[in-house]
Amino acid sequence: MEVDFPKLIAAADSLAALAKGCAPGLGSGPEIEAAACLSKVKQINLGMLMFASDNDKRLPSADRWVDEIMPYVKSPEIFKCPGDKSGAKSSYAMNSALSGLSMKDIKNPSEVVLLFETNKPGNNPSGGPEAVLRSSRHNSMAAFGFADGHAKMEKNIPNFDPKK
Repeated sequence: MEVDFPKLIAAADSLAALAKGCAPGLGSGPEIEAAACLSKVKQINLGMLMFASDNDKRLPSADRWVDEIMPYVKSPEIFKCPGDKSGAKSSYAMNSALSGLSMKDIKNPSEVVLLFETNKPGNNPSGGPEAVLRSSRHNSMAAFGFADGHAKMEKNIPNFDPKK
């Protein structure tokens, strides 16, 4: 199955705008922003896994991951949380412990953070638990993408260690 990420992103953004402007009963602005943020993390996560699939099951390098997965997501807007007003290229960071790592070397992919909402936005942000966003942007929650492809909002910081 082929997925056109730019069209998927545009559709998600259109739905979020529609819900925010025309259907206030669906939730407040922050709730919609959190849902859009989580959707973006899921899409970036899938781009990371597609990159790995095309590169001998190896994840991108943490110091250039945004640039390396751009062909898989095709839209620079995907890297921006709607609640991030920093102006940086990416609101999300890659778990630096997974930089260039083979997917087969991740012991519990469903429990290991691959991507996360960061307090240090930038061009190719990366880091560990110290760089997780801990603000009230999403009711004190942050978006996390995991090495198995799923994404979720969490109050607590999940596992960053690929060996656990």
